[in-house]
Amino acid sequence: MRDAGNCLVTAYPRGRITHRTPDRSRGGSLPPGTDGPQQHIHRQHTETFYVVSGTVRFTCAAEYIDVTTGGMLTAPIGVPHLSNPDPDVSATFMCTVAPDLYIAYFRDLAALTQSGDADEQTHLDLMARYATEPYTPS
Repeated sequence: MRDAGNCLVTAYPRGRITHRTPDRSRGGSLPPGTDGPQQHIHRQHTETFYVVSGTVRFTCAAEYIDVTTGGMLTAPIGVPHLSNPDPDVSATFMCTVAPDLYIAYFRDLAALTQSGDADEQTHLDLMARYATEPYTPS
């Protein structure tokens, strides 16, 4: 992840997600086939995603939900989720968090990535500081 003013770019093995962080919201640009973060649970905030263009597939526990342009999905506190774009089409979305605790996570992740210390355990520790934990379906 790199910081580019109000944009943070996260590099994943199969693509990059650009997060725009004006004020208290963030948005993402998902290239086709991007591998996003692992499925996770937030313990202190909700996330609401609005799909500006394309289709984003949300995984909530074992359920898949495809949200298309103009659609919205909210992941309440305690609900496992992740988002990935359609494998063939780019997608753009906006995300808000309430309360705004998690916004600083992306800045801290950028700093961690730039420092070269972004191993799996360090990333898990960072998630825990923001009341977030990985979720593995049973």
